[in-house]
Amino acid sequence: CPMEHIVPNLIRITGYEDMLVAQGEEGKTRLENVGQLVTNMQEYKNNNGENATLRAFLEEVSLISDIDNYDKDADSVTLMTIHSAKGLEFPYRNGCRACRNQIVPSLPYT
Repeated sequence: CPMEHIVPNLIRITGYEDMLVAQGEEGKTRLENVGQLVTNMQEYKNNNGENATLRAFLEEVSLISDIDNYDKDADSVTLMTIHSAKGLEFPYRNGCRACRNQIVPSLPYT
């Protein structure tokens, strides 16, 4: 079975698609997310040809995070984990209460 057919077949065979449709608007949104996953799988296969395997696709997408789409010029607040902020510089920062209370190991909060 081609990689990009696995998800559509799986959600149909398991009844997940029918369950989402029965949920109305919330289910429709989730079904659109599944559709986007399938589209991403198709694009990955088109870009990688015979090297495109499900394992390679999953390894690649597991390395992608929201911070990869960070726009430093956007006029907005950016929330992220301490882990994803490593190596990034921001003009303004606000530490979490867990750091202040020494629940998360950190330098003294000032």
